[in-house]
Amino acid sequence: MNASRALVGVGLAVAIGIGCGGTSTTGNGTGGNGGEGGASSGASGGGASSGASSGGVDGGDDATTSSSGSGSSSGGSDANGSSSGAGDATGSSSSGGSDAAPPTSCTDAGMCAFPTPLCDPGSSTCVGCLVDMDCNNGGGGPTLHCNSSHACVACTSDMQCTNGRLCSPAGNCVQCLTSATCGDAGMVCNPTTNRCVMSCANSTQCTGGGGGTPACNTTTNVCVQCTADTNCTGSTTRTHCNTTTNTCVQCTGDTNCSGGTPYCNTTIGRCVQCTSTSQCGDAGSACTNLGRCVASCTSDTQCGNNNTPVCDTAVSYCVQCVTNADCGQGGVCDQTFHACF
Repeated sequence: MNASRALVGVGLAVAIGIGCGGTSTTGNGTGGNGGEGGASSGASGGGASSGASSGGVDGGDDATTSSSGSGSSSGGSDANGSSSGAGDATGSSSSGGSDAAPPTSCTDAGMCAFPTPLCDPGSSTCVGCLVDMDCNNGGGGPTLHCNSSHACVACTSDMQCTNGRLCSPAGNCVQCLTSATCGDAGMVCNPTTNRCVMSCANSTQCTGGGGGTPACNTTTNVCVQCTADTNCTGSTTRTHCNTTTNTCVQCTGDTNCSGGTPYCNTTIGRCVQCTSTSQCGDAGSACTNLGRCVASCTSDTQCGNNNTPVCDTAVSYCVQCVTNADCGQGGVCDQTFHACF
């Protein structure tokens, strides 16, 4: 593989890794280990969700998200334990950059590449897996299962989970799905982490756990990071409360952004240069899934001989690779970030 491309691939991998690391905030209780949860068949942007209440009980795995593609959460944490706001936004969203490329059509696996290396004869599209065996070729890790969406996950039914855990809709083995499964009348199921935690009726009951979850969500009766901006005053960068996720973020709308990053990617709560190509102004520019305006393209000849020599015509901007062949001998093109590894 070309050395410069390899370095870029590594750089992107590091940036992606930084962007994906969520910070979990727990209270007095301790959670179990990652166990069988959080498996991914592709370049997943997982990370446990934050916001576990004070008084959580031992046992049960933190809920993590499975994905055969990518979504990313922004990384970095502050005193409040927020898991959003730093790092580049990756993955497409309704407000986070250009549309994702459609599934790759195929007639055989030779037309597919990581992270969807197999051809599904039923839909004639490239997918992550067809049967469970496709998810466990590497060995040495937890046993994974192929779900109905052709993604490798930790479970597809409760029978595949241990220690009384349940299989969540996302394909993770978790402690609870509803408060009814927590047993104790004083416990509720935290819908973000799928763990049984002590319930709350008001914020005075949420002072434990080092202050990471000081507010009571009276709808779910769970202690959370915030229910209003006033709960986010401990951070200098994440001063607004996303009341859907109950986490402190940099922005919840464009009015919170200014300067060179005037638009809010509301999926990750971060100010970016653009969330759609129309915001780039110049007719020759396109908005990337990183929320940046770059020169658009219709062919490789417009990309030049640099670190992004290939035109991804699905999104109309230059990338490092579209297929494995663009990465040289032995190289693999990540189809989510279009980087060589």
